[in-house]
Amino acid sequence: AGNYAALDVFSEHATTGHAFVFADVGRVNGGSGIITRAVITASAQAMTARVRLWLFHTLPTGSMLNDNEAFSLDADDRTKVIDYIDFPALSDQGEVSYASNSSVRLCFDCASADNDLYGIAQFLDAETNEAAGMTVTIELHSVQD
Repeated sequence: AGNYAALDVFSEHATTGHAFVFADVGRVNGGSGIITRAVITASAQAMTARVRLWLFHTLPTGSMLNDNEAFSLDADDRTKVIDYIDFPALSDQGEVSYASNSSVRLCFDCASADNDLYGIAQFLDAETNEAAGMTVTIELHSVQD
């Protein structure tokens, strides 16, 4: 969706803003655990920005979800925030750009009626090497309680 300014939302869809869904992170509804590693891959080459992934136990509804818009955390969503995970700068790995954070030790609790977590990705640096139609994958590795 064009060049990104620092602090813009980096959505998995260029025109429809929605959160990333991390399905079944909790073993059961209301489950908990520890996220131990996070990986982000983009199908565009030569991306070099750092990315922040905001994690929520409940789907954020008021915060900015639209791709290429400045991120803002809605006051009603702040109580849904678990924390965020920072990725180092993406690096070119042939046909994809890749970054991982394997020093994460982030405790989480899913919402009482859910076992999913939700995320909003945000570029921390300006990025100009995105490509129209690129795909973005974010993986969370966790130990479930």
